[in-house]
Amino acid sequence: MKYIAGFFYRNGLDYLRLAIQSLKPYWKHTVVIDNTPGLSLRYEAPFPPGVKTIEPPTPLTFTQSMNYLIRMAEEQGCDAVIFMHNDVEAHPGTAEKFLAAVKKLHDQGSNWGLVTAHGYLLAALSMKAVKRIGLWDTFFPAIFSDYDYCQRIHHGGFDMLETYYPLTHHNGGSNTLKNDQMLWNLTAMYGPLWLEYYKIKWGGEPLHETYRIPFDPNSTVPPPTSWSNAVIAYNG
Repeated sequence: MKYIAGFFYRNGLDYLRLAIQSLKPYWKHTVVIDNTPGLSLRYEAPFPPGVKTIEPPTPLTFTQSMNYLIRMAEEQGCDAVIFMHNDVEAHPGTAEKFLAAVKKLHDQGSNWGLVTAHGYLLAALSMKAVKRIGLWDTFFPAIFSDYDYCQRIHHGGFDMLETYYPLTHHNGGSNTLKNDQMLWNLTAMYGPLWLEYYKIKWGGEPLHETYRIPFDPNSTVPPPTSWSNAVIAYNG
C-alpha cells in the first residue's frame, strides 16, 4: 500500500516535533505543509530524515491543506492519505497498529473510506473513496469540515472505522487557535456563519443532519442519517 502522511503547521513547533517523533514508521512518507506567513520552518532545525517540508505559495487553511495533500497523493499514485493534528502525540505502538489496520483494509479490498483514532486526531482516507467523493469543502476553513466530509463518506457508501488507539491531545487541543489571536478571533466571529452554512447544506447541525444529498431538501430520509451512527469500531 502506498501512502502519504501529512502535518499542517502554523505554530507550536515543540508540539509538532513531538507529533512527528511519535510517527517514526511514517517518516519516509511524511510531509509538513508550512502555513506560516513567513515560511518560518526554513530557519528551524531540520526534521528527522525522510520528513519533507512543503512550502505552498500562500498560507493555507486546514481544508485547503487537506486538498493540497490529496493532490500530492494523486500525483504519487497513493492508495491512502494519512493526517494527524500537529498537537497530537501517538502513544508507543499506535503508529504501527494504525498503519497495519489501514494496510489490512486496503489489502482485503474492503469498502473503507475513513479510518480514525479518536476522530480526526489521526485519520486515514482511502483515495478510492476520495476520487468518488471529491475534495474538501473550502467554505469551511477548519471547524465543521470534518463533520461535512464524514457525511459525504457515509452517503457515498463507504465504511468509516474507529480504532481507538491511544493518543495524547496536548493542552486540551485547538493549540493552533490558542496560539494565534487573529485566528481565534476570526473563528469566533465567523463560526456561527459556518454553522449556518452546514445546516443549509445538510438540513441540520452536526450529528442532527437530515439530508442524504447536500442542499437537497427532497433527499430527506428517516433518521438516523448522521455519519456518527454509521461508524464501526475496528476490531481487526
